[in-house]
Amino acid sequence: MLPPQRLLPPNSTVYVGCVGKDKFAESLQAAATKDGLAVEYLVDADTPTGRCALLITGQDRSLVTDLQAANKYQVSHLDEPRVKAAMEKARYFYVEGFFLTVSLESILKLAQHAAETNKVFSMNLSAPFLAQFFGKQMDATAPYWDYIFGNETEAVAWAESQGHKTKDLREIALLLANLPKKNTRRLRHVLITHGAEATLLAVEGQREVSQVRSFPVQPVPAAEIDDTNGAGDAFVGGFLSQLIQGRVTSECIEAGHYLAGQVIRLAGAQYPRKIDLSLMPKA
Repeated sequence: MLPPQRLLPPNSTVYVGCVGKDKFAESLQAAATKDGLAVEYLVDADTPTGRCALLITGQDRSLVTDLQAANKYQVSHLDEPRVKAAMEKARYFYVEGFFLTVSLESILKLAQHAAETNKVFSMNLSAPFLAQFFGKQMDATAPYWDYIFGNETEAVAWAESQGHKTKDLREIALLLANLPKKNTRRLRHVLITHGAEATLLAVEGQREVSQVRSFPVQPVPAAEIDDTNGAGDAFVGGFLSQLIQGRVTSECIEAGHYLAGQVIRLAGAQYPRKIDLSLMPKA
């Protein structure tokens, strides 16, 4: 959640998860605090904090995770006074798809709260294996998606897991957009990124591929690309940072493009210390 927090007032974003009682948890806390991110960690003193190794080859990357405490999150933590207060005060929720492997009950508790109170609930498809091996869990959350994000490979994996034969991203976006929905006061928005190719936007109620909008990505010169780690998260962060401030969807997408373009110029999932949206291309 660092990308949107860099574009918002301090402590306006609260990050919730599970960590161990060790130096890695302290590092996470320090990094979050430095960037104005409020955290409410569940601490499992018997399990180490999760870690992720990032392997870079040229401009490509691979991730190797050791989840440890990240797998130990409990839904009861959402009822802790400070966490419950943050949940009730929040107007927007974002859950990574990876959390489907940890605590579906926790996701549904947040999602149901959002639907009942007409708050915005968003998720990310996050990785192809989630649709392939955790499809039932993903399906359980789908009715609550107000915004669902994913890249081209994740979108195709979702379609295949649902038995759809198409690999056309516009068709898949429409399928996602028109899934059954709990909170009918909000239209579902589907955003599919595709690297340097255009981002697609489908909105609930659209039925024709011609209605799916396309938003070109401003190219980043190859010589300026360090690695692409964190680009997808940066897009979501930039998008949400503007959505929270009431911007129209096209401006949210351009903010996502801009921030992703900044991240891939840096080594690892880093973000510029100062983000100047005045430099962002206008929608």
